[in-house]
Amino acid sequence: MGSAISNVSMTVKVTEQITLGGKDYGGTRTVAVASVNEVMSRVVNVLQSSGWVEVLSYGATTEKGQSITSEGKYIRITNLSTSFDLALKTKATAECSVFTVKPGHSFIISAIENGMDSSTADITWTQSPSAVTDISRADITNVYLGVLTSTGTDSIDAEVFAVS
Repeated sequence: MGSAISNVSMTVKVTEQITLGGKDYGGTRTVAVASVNEVMSRVVNVLQSSGWVEVLSYGATTEKGQSITSEGKYIRITNLSTSFDLALKTKATAECSVFTVKPGHSFIISAIENGMDSSTADITWTQSPSAVTDISRADITNVYLGVLTSTGTDSIDAEVFAVS
């Protein structure tokens, strides 16, 4: 039996609205994400006492809870809390990056394949034509969430949205 789902294009629109001194500095950016045929959307309750909670996994094959790395197109994590910061950790094979997502804010990842630097040392950017290739890029293999408070008993709801 064949799939009834065909590839579609997803439109992402980000709008900033700000006027300072009577001048409009806002803008809207729109981008199309092509060849989408899978959507994962859920709200996750992240307990601080649980430490890092894995919410997405990517690999070479489709398995339970895992998407294929080369087919990953877009991830949005939204902190639904009104008072606590959300920690977002992306992991490659041996490296990781951690970001803070403020209450009510979202974090967008637009590259899963080759989406991270795999260097363990500081990156030096050069002004040569090969500057982009001087970075060792690696695939994102996992996305984790955590709670950034000092009590040890707090929790945060976070929206996880990913397309492949």
